[in-house]
Amino acid sequence: MKTLHDREHTVVLQTSFCPNLTNAAQTSSSVDHTRGLNARLSTQCTVPSPECQCGVACLNMQCIHGSSPVPSLADCSSLQAALVNLSPQAFLIDPQEMVTASLGTCAFNVINFSSGEIEYCLSDLGDSGNEVAIKCAGQGIDAGTCTVSFPILSVTYLNSVQ
Repeated sequence: MKTLHDREHTVVLQTSFCPNLTNAAQTSSSVDHTRGLNARLSTQCTVPSPECQCGVACLNMQCIHGSSPVPSLADCSSLQAALVNLSPQAFLIDPQEMVTASLGTCAFNVINFSSGEIEYCLSDLGDSGNEVAIKCAGQGIDAGTCTVSFPILSVTYLNSVQ
């Protein structure tokens, strides 16, 4: 576990290994949504594509009914702002690994379903996670996910207090 600080916020970044992880379909209410991220500077990546997934749009957003309270959108917005401002931006995710960033009641995580190492950017995690949070929390739903690169990478928002 790491604690990262920007000018205003403290973000907890935690890595978990999830053996036998699969990208299984989930029962959820689907939100048809496609978005594009601003083009990322190639200098954010330390490895070439396809290993680098920085700047890849998060698609196929789904809201998932869980049993936790809906996270605070203010916490999710603060988490997004902090992740965009942190440096260095790029980080590596091993196969079957989940990286979770949390602040207050809100958490965003990214999961690597591939058989190889993936590079991702904190700003993308913040932007994608917050977009899912806004869409799902607006419907009173406590969790949601989107696919960055199917079937290898997904981003999720959820309540960090579980």
